[in-house]
Amino acid sequence: KLVKQVEAEMKAAAKATPAAKAEILTMLGDRGDPAAIPALQQGLSDPDQGIRKAAISSYASLAPAQALPELLGLMKKGTADDLQSITSQLLTMKGDALLPAISGPLADMPAPAKSALIGVLAARRNSASLPEIYRETLSSDAGVRLAAFKALQGLVSSNDLGALANLL
Repeated sequence: KLVKQVEAEMKAAAKATPAAKAEILTMLGDRGDPAAIPALQQGLSDPDQGIRKAAISSYASLAPAQALPELLGLMKKGTADDLQSITSQLLTMKGDALLPAISGPLADMPAPAKSALIGVLAARRNSASLPEIYRETLSSDAGVRLAAFKALQGLVSSNDLGALANLL
């Protein structure tokens, strides 16, 4: 019954304004029903920023493990607003697989996404990602280098003095 209700709401959303569509996606995510996932996934590729923002937030809250690869994919091609929305969600998402999933594809990300992900790793105090962050201190992009050096401030310990000396 709930699946039919979700389908009916999505049909209504197709005719709705972008603001109403965003509200519907938020409502679907708030319900906590996995039947809403296809609608949220569809919202990730909507041309309207408000709809994408609602889909990002709702999907990350409803199904974080499932949403993570798609959100990381969106970071590769999304707008600055998408990066900000996804970064905000990554700072609050729970799950053991989150931090390795973020640090793993770091090298393949474009510079703005790379800087944002480095910031997430630093904010979450993920010292396991230090090798990736050290590597990014040598990036050709000044913004990425700056993010990496800022991240080191909160992640390194006295055990890392040798690696830090190598950066000099």
